[in-house]
Amino acid sequence: FPLQGARTPRNGARMKAEGCRKGTLDMFLATPLVRSSGADLPGLWIEMKTSDGIVSDEQREMIKMLRREHYRVCVCRSALSAIREIEAYIEYRPPAAETQEEL
Repeated sequence: FPLQGARTPRNGARMKAEGCRKGTLDMFLATPLVRSSGADLPGLWIEMKTSDGIVSDEQREMIKMLRREHYRVCVCRSALSAIREIEAYIEYRPPAAETQEEL
């Protein structure tokens, strides 16, 4: 998704016309996990932030909506954290506590 960084008004209008929404998270792993226990996960969404980055109000709403739909959602503050979350997701392990920001 071309969602990171500053955008010009023209680029923002083009992205809006293409269907991009404010609050859309940075990465999506479109790999559903289905377990016989019925604990299904339709995919993993990751929002990348710097160590002092703030989740926007639009992102908070998006995260709440995605979690209601049973997606795993993580806010990662380093590439290593994101890699670990992807590995945990694929191995069907719980996410790390530090990536589960309270909303």
